[in-house]
Amino acid sequence: MDVISGKLKLLRSLSVAETSGEVAELAAGCAAAEIADGAVIYGDSATPGVLHALASSGLPEALLESVPSIADHCGDPLLFDLEAAPGGEAPWGVFREPARAAGLRRGLLIALRRGDEVVGCAVLFWRGTAGDPALAAASSLADFIGPVLGRALAADRVRWERDILTSALPLLSDGVLCVTLDGEQLIYSERLEALVGWSAEEVRARGWTNLVYPDPAYRSEVTRAIAALVMGQPSEGIERTLRCADGRSIRAAIWSRVIPHPSGGPPALVGVMRDVTAQREAARAQRRDESLIQLGRMAGTVAHDLNNLLCSVMGYADLLTLPGYPPEQVVQHAETVLEAAESGGRLTRQLLLLSGTTRSRPAALDPGRAVRQALRLIKPELPAGIRTRLSLEADLPLIEADALQLQQALLNLLTNARDAVGERGEIALSASLSTFPRAPLLAAPDAPSPGSPAVRVQVHDTGPGFTREALAHLLEPFFTTKAGGHGLGLTAVRAAVTGSRGALEARNEGGALLALYLPLSQRPELAQPRLGAKLAGAGRRIWMVEDQEFVLEFSRISLEAQGYEVRVFTRAASALDAARASPGDWPELLILDAHLGADGDALLAVLAAAEPAVPAILITSYAPEDEVSPGRVYVQKPFTGRTLAQLAGRLLAGSGKVPKVRDGA
Repeated sequence: MDVISGKLKLLRSLSVAETSGEVAELAAGCAAAEIADGAVIYGDSATPGVLHALASSGLPEALLESVPSIADHCGDPLLFDLEAAPGGEAPWGVFREPARAAGLRRGLLIALRRGDEVVGCAVLFWRGTAGDPALAAASSLADFIGPVLGRALAADRVRWERDILTSALPLLSDGVLCVTLDGEQLIYSERLEALVGWSAEEVRARGWTNLVYPDPAYRSEVTRAIAALVMGQPSEGIERTLRCADGRSIRAAIWSRVIPHPSGGPPALVGVMRDVTAQREAARAQRRDESLIQLGRMAGTVAHDLNNLLCSVMGYADLLTLPGYPPEQVVQHAETVLEAAESGGRLTRQLLLLSGTTRSRPAALDPGRAVRQALRLIKPELPAGIRTRLSLEADLPLIEADALQLQQALLNLLTNARDAVGERGEIALSASLSTFPRAPLLAAPDAPSPGSPAVRVQVHDTGPGFTREALAHLLEPFFTTKAGGHGLGLTAVRAAVTGSRGALEARNEGGALLALYLPLSQRPELAQPRLGAKLAGAGRRIWMVEDQEFVLEFSRISLEAQGYEVRVFTRAASALDAARASPGDWPELLILDAHLGADGDALLAVLAAAEPAVPAILITSYAPEDEVSPGRVYVQKPFTGRTLAQLAGRLLAGSGKVPKVRDGA
């Protein structure tokens, strides 16, 4: 045989072969036609040391049924004589009888290699003696067939594994997506299609990210994560919100890998997606249940504190009614009643702050005064074995903070310090001039930049300090390390920090150390604890509209004590009728419950039509969004008549005109 022409002929034939069986069939046919009288091609099997027949040509079926284990003998070409070899004693012994029955007398066993790897063997048979040219041609053919067969066997393996994967995908509970970076869709599992509702055609036409991430900003975030994945950053169980075809949104955990292309083409991205929506809903429900339990405990604590305050109010008020009670004690007990009521007001406002129904009201405050007051309030609750140490830097500037939030935050920090110290130890409270830290545990979004001047208020105890878990979850709502705790103490500290544009540090330093950083105030004129000195009413007219008669009564008495002429209404409609009936007798100031509805709004509008407009004090249970506006201020319940009189004096100061009706009013 012309070896070169034989190879070319075989090469043309192999160019259309796709599987190892097709390669073997062509090789066996070529060998039987051009070199030998018959040939069989064996290929590597999954069992080590065992070959299996892929194809044959010119041989009887009986010979092929005797498949030998000849892999260990696939070394150098081995020429064997079927007439001389005893049956069964040589590796070709199993061929002896079927081959002789077919008239075959000689054989050649030759390894098929792909590089150094043996991928199979060829056995050629002759009816006569094989000459040297035939043996040389067989060896040359084997050198040519080995690499082709090896690649075909590897391709068969890849196809087999792909078929296994394709068959396994519908059995998986997770969805699988595989696309190349240039957008070619390789795998889109049935489970994933059922999960999101988008068909494979829709995903191919419009793109996966465009469909499941319709929000451009969210899609950009995902695109950046994909870029990081391609650059080598792992992606394990990242949760994303996917938009489904029916408009629903689901939460999916995604595991991703990048698979490089073997020839340098665009790599493939494989994503396995698990629907965790139900799990997250269950976790949220559990957290809600836990939150309700904690809120129930908190409600019990609040009820206990309120009952104590009410008991003080009722007890001391009852003492004031006793006949012949010493006058010097009356004033003292009245002040006690007032302090208890103010404490109750602070407690209710704290609840409103936690519930989000009111907002912080930063003002200029003296930090030293706030620190001293907090320490004075906590001292009666400290065990005898706990020492306190107060350190205040001289001439501290005013800070900008919500007074109630700051006081509550300091009390919570001091209470935590007390619980950490136990029966014996020390709590240090200090305030000093400092600067905003560069990497605090918490900083308000609008906090001044690091290095800006601040007042540092610090609580340091000699207790055991924070555990690693406590530091990791310190500011989470309902997280607590105390038995029976409700986990809202440091949440209130968070509210104080964010509401006052501040920052918070926490660390272990011979115990627990927490430091509040509060910005300096730019409006020191608001730092006065009272709104101003008492101003005499001098007969100026005030209308007060409030549906709670006891509030009307103490307010009227306090205002009249300052010399004001006060007309009271329990219904906004009555005041509105009076204003419309007697436009020449309008008040110089209106005090109105802000929650009296449309009639109250109409009354404000009528009096705003005066020249000059009638100023107003609005009584509210919440802090409104527009707390300060021209000619209008708010007072939040609870309040005292003294506060109301001071507000009235401030609004009427400098205004000596009686309001007149404007044209068309």
